[in-house]
Amino acid sequence: MRSEDLSPSTVRAAAWLGEQIGAFEALRGHRVTKWQGSEWALRFDDESDEPAQFDDPEVPCVQAIELIAVVEGQDPVCFWAPQDDEGFGLGIERRHWTRRHSGGALRSRESLPLPTGIVERVEVRVEHSCISEVAMQVGGVDILLVAGEVGDAWGELLQWHRFDEQVLAFPNASDADQIDWVPPRPPGPA
Repeated sequence: MRSEDLSPSTVRAAAWLGEQIGAFEALRGHRVTKWQGSEWALRFDDESDEPAQFDDPEVPCVQAIELIAVVEGQDPVCFWAPQDDEGFGLGIERRHWTRRHSGGALRSRESLPLPTGIVERVEVRVEHSCISEVAMQVGGVDILLVAGEVGDAWGELLQWHRFDEQVLAFPNASDADQIDWVPPRPPGPA
């Protein structure tokens, strides 16, 4: 297919995807001094008096609607999961943290348990025309960001979904390899 045969919306989507990949890769060489963001609960029932559950020993990641990397000498970087025709993928933009929350299924955290230091490596995985995950080495530690969601399935069992509306940030990238993902995650690095 020739580029002149593509619809304007397809051309815009491809350009946006290219810009997003470039923005992720531009983090290489910069220092992350802090991570913060708005976490989404793993378990929450708005009809119950039980508090939302944000932590579980079986969940080796942070689940956030927006994850902010405070970058030395620059505007902060916001990671989020915008939706396109194929589902949700990862997005990135330079902006300050604006959506602080408390209560219900959301909580704001001024400091998240993710490594800080120089971003030494960035690898972007594209699937179904969206960024499904980004592997980074930050301060010598391999981390992984995945567009997805983890939550209970009408009970205690947690289910892991890719291409969903949260950012899952794994402080140890290899932990994502141990998860039974829906749909399955391709083998190998991002």
